[in-house]
Amino acid sequence: MRFRTFLLLSLLYVWSGKDGKAQGTQIQADCQIPFSIAATTVPANVPSSSGYNNKVKQCGTWILAYEAPTTVSAISIVLQSASDTAGAPGTFGTFSGTTIVGSNPSTAVPNAQFASQGNPAWVRVHLTSATGTGTVAGSAYGWIVPPQVYTSGSSGGPTSNVNVAQYGGTNVSLGQALMAASMPVVVASNQSAIPVSFTPSGTQDINLKQVNGHTVLEGGANGGQGVGGLAGATASAVGNPVRIGGKDGSGNIQDFKVDTQGNNYNYLGCNASAEVALSGTGYVEIVAGTASQVIKICKVLVTSVSGGNPTVNSFSVASATITSCASPTELALYGAVTGVADDWGGALASASGKSICVSESVANSDKVTISYQKATF
Repeated sequence: MRFRTFLLLSLLYVWSGKDGKAQGTQIQADCQIPFSIAATTVPANVPSSSGYNNKVKQCGTWILAYEAPTTVSAISIVLQSASDTAGAPGTFGTFSGTTIVGSNPSTAVPNAQFASQGNPAWVRVHLTSATGTGTVAGSAYGWIVPPQVYTSGSSGGPTSNVNVAQYGGTNVSLGQALMAASMPVVVASNQSAIPVSFTPSGTQDINLKQVNGHTVLEGGANGGQGVGGLAGATASAVGNPVRIGGKDGSGNIQDFKVDTQGNNYNYLGCNASAEVALSGTGYVEIVAGTASQVIKICKVLVTSVSGGNPTVNSFSVASATITSCASPTELALYGAVTGVADDWGGALASASGKSICVSESVANSDKVTISYQKATF
């Protein structure tokens, strides 16, 4: 019957060679308990009399490997140990050392292997049960010093036991795991770039929080921050860096404000005009105010209603209460003029939420025309 040698045994080689090439030589076991047990004779022990005397060599690492024929459907085999009592074994039980690979007892079919550490006085193989017919064969191997694999030219021999089932005293397993349960991996500083492929599934937000302490991208939903700290739709402007701006007189970076229509805070022009005929000496509303908005005036033009220059008169432009023009605050006064054609370039402006009202000192049926821009600044 073919017997599969324990996987670890196939790795236990020292490497040598005068030409520097690797040549493998299997490390021989210091202790060995071969067995061949008929499945119909269980329970059975090998050695059957008193067990294997480990007091002389004191092998401290044991590997048990076995194989059963396909006619055996179930099995239970265990490596046992016993203490010494007046030169004879005491009561045998499951190996008193630590199982470092596999499981002791083993119930795997048709073959399996496991490793344990410990150097009890007496050792034996115990086939507890087997369902079927045929012969269960194998061997228990023992080493005084745990064998190591090392390369040609390396100095010294084995320095410590190797526990392949644990890392840092913690059991490890295959597959994905949380960072705390994973072995650390160090990428060399001269490692070439590692390509990363990301295929999103469904709707996914992206949150690349910060670079050097500055928010660079955050969002995914309307109203979130945009690239470089820019606000998303309907959101307040937050984060760094400054959007579009310049350095002020104190050396600080300032961004440009815009109105609700996207016009720059530093007024550039007017997009509307209005005119009103004056028939008395009181204030008349020429542009109705809007809550939270400012009216900026570009040009003021005063003519007679019929055209041409008005009679010598004084004219006033004021910021006042919407519709009623109450509590006016005078913005500009043109005294004793025969007409006005003045360019303010947006510098003449109402207070927020106020109307622009005009008046003349004498009722001469004159007409006032202005060009303006109204928005929240």
